[in-house]
Amino acid sequence: LRLALGGALSGVEGYGSPRFGAAFERAAELCRSVGDPRKLYQALSYLSYFHSNRGENRTALELMEEGLRAGETLDNPAYAVMARQWRAVYGFPLGQFADTGEWDEIIEFYDRCEEPPAELIRPFDLRPFARMWRAYSLWFLGCPDRARDGALEALVRGVESDTDEVGMMPIHVIAAAVERLRRNPQGAFEQLQPVLAMLQETGYPAAAIALPYLGWIQACGGEFAEGVATIHQFIAGCRAAGVRQFLTKAFTHLAEIHLMAGQTEAGLEAVDQGLAEAEETGERYHEAELWRLKGELELRHGEDDPEGCFQRAIEVARRQ
Repeated sequence: LRLALGGALSGVEGYGSPRFGAAFERAAELCRSVGDPRKLYQALSYLSYFHSNRGENRTALELMEEGLRAGETLDNPAYAVMARQWRAVYGFPLGQFADTGEWDEIIEFYDRCEEPPAELIRPFDLRPFARMWRAYSLWFLGCPDRARDGALEALVRGVESDTDEVGMMPIHVIAAAVERLRRNPQGAFEQLQPVLAMLQETGYPAAAIALPYLGWIQACGGEFAEGVATIHQFIAGCRAAGVRQFLTKAFTHLAEIHLMAGQTEAGLEAVDQGLAEAEETGERYHEAELWRLKGELELRHGEDDPEGCFQRAIEVARRQ
């Protein structure tokens, strides 16, 4: 019942809702007490996602380590592979980018899996998701062309597997993210269209992740004030819901918009907020870019040590 309740709450209140988290916290406790590893895996999958949404990335990763141990006790090896996938996903915002070999093994297993368990395809089909995350990781590992090709492959596989619009949403978002990183606002906007339509028509909470990208696209078209307002709308919504996931992304986009508009003081403030968020939550996958932007902004603002910021950006990128 707790598993069912939590699943129902996700579509109404979002994955960062305290009631959503409480339902799966209690479900995990019950599963541990009765010794049911399959249901424990289910509960931990959702509970870790809850903590990830709230920016509690280290907790999410620890819970999925427990989920991996539970999965490894089950007869079906798919559970352990799914747990490896979620572990890689939760390591990503911490700046722990799984190498392509890890993703390749996960994807190869899914391609061979003739009878996938329900948890592999509901509520999200993890098969195209694996390709999606491999593509995004490839960008941060220094393979931009492979990242774009991988994002397109994930979209194709999502359509081929009849993934519904909710499941396709994050795949479109990652494809848009890759296009933004390639500095292609038109390509990013095309990928965001289904997500923006979902947000407008249904108000689905998770679809709000499109807003930081939309703000950047608006700014690329010269609509700086509109872009800033769009990203502040996203930040305010996250804070109202207690969600901290993707806030470093939002501050990164905001700082870049201020840089584009020549608003250096506002840009430096956004960078400082992003770095503070990264320090508090461990969400560091935009940390190198934040330091680069800080260097660019200080250079324009006439600060003394922009070079130190650029050096810090290089150090962070090499460490990750």
